[in-house]
Amino acid sequence: MKVIGFNLSGKYALFTKPYTKNQPQSFIIPPKTAIAGMIGGILGFRRDEYQERLKNLKYSVVVKDFKKYTTRFNLLQGKSATFGYDRKLNEFVNPLIKPPIVGSGRPSKRSPTTFELLKNSSWDIFVSMEDELLEELQDRIRKNLYVYEPYLGVANAFAKLKLFQEIIELEKGISKIKSFFELDLVKVRLIKPTRFYNELIPVGFESERSLPITKEMVVIMDEFEVLNKKEIKNEFFLYKNYSLRFI
Repeated sequence: MKVIGFNLSGKYALFTKPYTKNQPQSFIIPPKTAIAGMIGGILGFRRDEYQERLKNLKYSVVVKDFKKYTTRFNLLQGKSATFGYDRKLNEFVNPLIKPPIVGSGRPSKRSPTTFELLKNSSWDIFVSMEDELLEELQDRIRKNLYVYEPYLGVANAFAKLKLFQEIIELEKGISKIKSFFELDLVKVRLIKPTRFYNELIPVGFESERSLPITKEMVVIMDEFEVLNKKEIKNEFFLYKNYSLRFI
C-alpha cells in the first residue's frame, strides 16, 4: 500500500456527531467523511464529485493531542424563527415571508447553544489512494497550495497541514499499534491505567448522503499489549516501528 503521512492540526475543531445537532459535540477522531471532503477541497473537486473521485481512499489516524472545550454561543434562530422587527405591524416578522426593516433597533431572536469543541488538537493522518491523486495531494501539501482552504469540520476552524512522510510503500505486519482500530478486531490487555476512547464514527455515506456508514473505532493513548497478533497481522501495515489500521 502506497501512502503519504501529514500532520493535521488546528486551534479549534468540530467534527459534529450527527445525533447532537442541537447541542453539537465533536468526534475526537476526524471521520473519514471529513478527511475525504478536506482532500476533495484541496484538490479542487466539486461537492457532487469528490465522493466518486475518492471512492478508493483509505486512511489511518494517530491521535497526537487534543483537549475538549465547552462554550456557548447565542445563535440566530433557524428558518422557523422570526427575525427583525416591523414597526407597522408592531411585531417580529419572518424574513422568509416578509423582509424585516433594517435598523429598527430591536434585537433578532437568538438561542443560547452549547458547543463541545476540540482545542489545540493534532493528528497524524496517513492516506492511500490512486497514485496520480496521491502525488498531487503530496505536492499541494508540501507547497501549501490548496484549491479550497482546509478546515476542521466547520468553516473558520482552519487547519494546518504539514507533510512528514512522502510516498512510501507499506508492508503488512503487526507491532505496537498507534492508530485507531475497530472495537471487535483487537484483543488487548492494559498494562497500566491509561486513556482510551471509543466512538461510532462515519467511514462513508449511503446513497445521496442520507445516513453515514459507521464503525465503532477505538483509540488507546498509552501502552497496551496485543493478545491476538497472529490472527490480525494481515489487518495492519507497518510504519517504522509501529502498526497502522486503514479503513
